[in-house]
Amino acid sequence: MRMDQGGNFQTESKAIVHASYAVSLLVAKAKKPHSIGETLIKPCLVLCAGILLGESAVSKMKQVYLSNDTKSRIFDMSCNIKSQLLAKVKASSVVAIQLDVANLSQLIVFIRYVYDQSIEEDLLFFRQLETTTQAADVMQLVDAFFEEEGLDWGKLVHACTDGAPAMMGARSGFTKLLKQKNPKVATLHCIIHREALASRTMTQLLKEALDMAIKLVDFVKASALNTRLFRQLCQDMESDHEGLLFHTAVRWLSKGDMLNRLVHLLPKVTQFLEERNKGDLKAAVSDEAFQCRLAFLADMFNHLNELNRKLQGADSVIIGHRDKVNAFVSKLELWRGKFETGCSATAFPTLARISETAGDISDFLKNEAIIHLNRLLDEFQHYFPDFKSDNPKMEFTRIPSAFFLKEAEDIEEQFLDLVHDSAAKTVFVEKSINAFWANIHGSYRHVAVAALTLLVAFPSTYSTCANRRFRAQL
Repeated sequence: MRMDQGGNFQTESKAIVHASYAVSLLVAKAKKPHSIGETLIKPCLVLCAGILLGESAVSKMKQVYLSNDTKSRIFDMSCNIKSQLLAKVKASSVVAIQLDVANLSQLIVFIRYVYDQSIEEDLLFFRQLETTTQAADVMQLVDAFFEEEGLDWGKLVHACTDGAPAMMGARSGFTKLLKQKNPKVATLHCIIHREALASRTMTQLLKEALDMAIKLVDFVKASALNTRLFRQLCQDMESDHEGLLFHTAVRWLSKGDMLNRLVHLLPKVTQFLEERNKGDLKAAVSDEAFQCRLAFLADMFNHLNELNRKLQGADSVIIGHRDKVNAFVSKLELWRGKFETGCSATAFPTLARISETAGDISDFLKNEAIIHLNRLLDEFQHYFPDFKSDNPKMEFTRIPSAFFLKEAEDIEEQFLDLVHDSAAKTVFVEKSINAFWANIHGSYRHVAVAALTLLVAFPSTYSTCANRRFRAQL
């Protein structure tokens, strides 16, 4: 009901209210000022209705209220979405959170939970860190939200963060404070972050080659004139690309893209340096050893970037990330053996192509490549010590019949019921691991919780599509 100018009450039709909420939702999604509904959208609707549908439609369009109602209706929808999410979270047996401090010191918290025979993932909340971004500040915001909304700390089984001291500090980090709320909660340093840290290792000669590559890109890109002249040169030579790429240290994929573009345009860069009378840089680029090291780095970063992309994506689980990392470690061992026998062309095609052009120059690089691969192996083993040995819980989650009953004496009877349930076996064959355990959660709750504790966990702070979309909006 609402009151008109004459003081009389009149009933708003459901269709008009529905239309008002629908337009308000579009305004919210477009992130436009609330006033745009009344100042632009409604006049457009009225104008179109008058031209296409006549005066009767115009009168109906004028009844759609947007100006003062838009903000309140957006707020109403937001509250409704929040209440639905909290109801689902509270109904779940286990939940896991992922935390990150984004630009402008905003704390973003995502949550995974079990609902309607599936594992769901949503944005739980984000809050502004008004002053410092220390562990106590983060914990205060998370604790306040759990307290305000009545969430159970006992259901929190896992938390994933980046490797900042404020998050992972052993004495005063967020994870340490979190365990004071729930000693059983497991914590994880983002797997993609660890992969990026492990991949930073490099021999001195390879580091010098990388620095020279950056210097070349900077020379071409730092000057607007050089950029235009180089683009014109690439056009005249009918190149597939017309410019080099900068790399950003905090964007882990960009270094590989930069190196691959430089290798592709290396002949053009050499000619450009000659035309610009840069004899010292041209001599460095023309050096066969530099070209060989550059090609090796381009191939190596391609492999690292491929692993990084495999670790990204929605609905990822720790089991899958563990398999991918272990597979990459095995590849490092394989490539080391290839270099030792001189058969590295398949895994390092750019290096093989440069070697064919420059002659057989692989001998002097062989030892460097082996040393680099050994260092990578050491770094991956250092950053992923938990991935080296078999994990009984992971094996249980992957194949229930492979689980040793002595590891779960409190659920062994229910576990035996599950093992001999033919219908559950059919579900296991037909559905994914996540869907299987979420489906049997109602019938075999205690057994399923043992597996879902692992499956709801976030393996990375970069694993969700929603996370990346939300970051882009900040």
